Amino acid sequence: YNLSKQTIAFEGIISAFTNNFSVISISDPGHFIPGLTSSFYVGTKDINFAQLISNIIESICLEAQISLADTLLVGSSAGGMGALLTSSYASSKTHVLAVNSQINTYGLSKVMQSLLGITDQKRILEKFGDRVCCKHRFQQNLNSIPNIYLLSNVRDNLHKRNYDFYELYQKLYSSEKHNNQSIFDSYYGVEGHGRPDKASLKEKIKIARVALTMQSNPISELNQHHPEITTKT
Repeated sequence: YNLSKQTIAFEGIISAFTNNFSVISISDPGHFIPGLTSSFYVGTKDINFAQLISNIIESICLEAQISLADTLLVGSSAGGMGALLTSSYASSKTHVLAVNSQINTYGLSKVMQSLLGITDQKRILEKFGDRVCCKHRFQQNLNSIPNIYLLSNVRDNLHKRNYDFYELYQKLYSSEKHNNQSIFDSYYGVEGHGRPDKASLKEKIKIARVALTMQSNPISELNQHHPEITTKT
């Protein structure tokens, strides 16, 4: 996006499977601002990217006759945070696979100062918490509560943040009335911010698709085949 010209452009991928289940990739828009960072998902004082992208995705799904209930939003790193936040603005339930999600971005003081005019963490959360922190957003009243699958590299410092968010989500949305699925899964990637290889990620998408939509094997069977994952219905 170009702040001075007040224009925004989006790029993305929609991949529809043969049995009407679709995957939408949520990318990180930060690379459009050279000199700052590619690791954020915010917007400006006047634009909430997560909410705007959610509206656009719903419009695309409506035109393409894709059901949000049969859609998996996938994002990695800042895109993972974007997928989680975007899902929280949807008008109906969807599903999220977040890989090494950053969970929050308010610590990036240079970006916060440039876009929001604030660097103090407390003030940022008070004014813009719904767009810079998943923990903050998921403690608000949401239109719809997404099903989530958090996939984290145990050799990355984001692993603990992802698990803390998972525990918060469990505490808030694990009651029967929500009828939610939430899964925390780990993999041993390269040290640092490495992603799963392509074959491994495809397998995780299959697992997430089965577990979150509750359309196939029950969670007990899923645990038998994949005892490393933590699940909650």
